[in-house]
Amino acid sequence: MTLLTLGAFFMSRIEMNAGQLILTIYMAMMGIGMGLSVPAFLIAVQSTIQRRAMGIATSTLQFTRSIGGAFGVSVMGLVLSMALTAKMAAAGLDPAVTSVDSLLNPLPGATNTAIMETLRALLADAMQNVFVIAFIAAGLGLIATTLAPPGRIAQLVAQRAEAETVTQPSPSGASGK
Repeated sequence: MTLLTLGAFFMSRIEMNAGQLILTIYMAMMGIGMGLSVPAFLIAVQSTIQRRAMGIATSTLQFTRSIGGAFGVSVMGLVLSMALTAKMAAAGLDPAVTSVDSLLNPLPGATNTAIMETLRALLADAMQNVFVIAFIAAGLGLIATTLAPPGRIAQLVAQRAEAETVTQPSPSGASGK
């Protein structure tokens, strides 16, 4: 989570003219941080519940991760769209007429170079808002992870086994009458 949070922080502060190597490093920090935290969360959840609820807990974790991802992407897309539209209007460009898609697939000589540079600057500025949201979300995740109860996996498994033993009826008192 620390690596994810740092990567998101660096991406929220990056300049428009940053090199591809820097972008790659910061994005790799975010990806590696997220990739390493997902299995750790799964193990933490599975280690703290009783065996009979393992499937429910695992599927709930996966479901909430999917819903959270869909919601997060939607919110970030909305923020990007709103920020870009506002910045374009402030720069005197009509968002309904000016094609931002031309930034992704520019046609040589089809668009004014000055407008393209302005659009690139506005898009880069609007993208920073998305990474600020990612940084806030990662920071909240880091805080939650830090506040989670500490414990080693072996201790948690032993506690789970003890709890399962207590909740199961003993074979000696079942039916002897």
